[in-house]
Amino acid sequence: SETYYATADGKVNPSSRLVLVSAVNSSDPECSLEWSCLAPCVLAQYASDAYATELTSVYSPDSPFYLVITSSSLIPFSSYTLRMTATESSSHGGGVGYAEITVLTNAPPSSGALVVTPDSGIALSSKFVFECLNWIDDADDMPLSYEFSYVLTDGASLILTSTHDNRFASYLPAGFGSESRITVNAAIADRWHASTEAQYNVTVTPPESAEASAAVGESTNAASYLLRESSAEDAMNVIGMAALLLNDLSIADGDEVSAPSGEESATEDTT
Repeated sequence: SETYYATADGKVNPSSRLVLVSAVNSSDPECSLEWSCLAPCVLAQYASDAYATELTSVYSPDSPFYLVITSSSLIPFSSYTLRMTATESSSHGGGVGYAEITVLTNAPPSSGALVVTPDSGIALSSKFVFECLNWIDDADDMPLSYEFSYVLTDGASLILTSTHDNRFASYLPAGFGSESRITVNAAIADRWHASTEAQYNVTVTPPESAEASAAVGESTNAASYLLRESSAEDAMNVIGMAALLLNDLSIADGDEVSAPSGEESATEDTT
């Protein structure tokens, strides 16, 4: 998972591991160092890492003293005060010093929904509008970002777009199963990358075989236009949906449906 180094003015995601680094000045080679956490946490339950497995150490001017809190150990939307204490040996006066940092843990956006309209249509013909509505988060966690995708039969997701706009329109391939259902997914994330997901099921039926050639031809022209407009990601999405449609129709009809002759190639050189 990602690693976040704590700062005085930032938040950390509980789903990522947290790394703190101490800096100590001492002439005592036996000066002892110890990490601790003020209530409510018990660091012994959280700290573990290949290079930082202990909560105590002896001072070394050449070796920073790390604290690593493993991912998913801290509670979202909470505050933790972490302290590093340095204690000199009695031969150096037994002095004690410490430094503290308060870490705020982030929580993902909440309370919203994903809505898709219309909730039924025809593959590569009907345009669907995806909207993420009423998602809320702290003001300093803004802006929110949105990643729209749909789920394939093997459970993998095909990403349509990533954007700061909560509204997106796209065609969809034919749905799966006897009900031609397809699941649209939206991942909603804040500026610290804490995210949550929402899903919406729609019915997308394949076009009649007689209409398939026209639908694929329109998709080819649309992909060509998108390539000219430097929207390669959108063009590949359209091409992928057309390929899925052709595959579905080939299986259903026992032969292949091809694009009309003379249509513009979707792989034209845009340079």
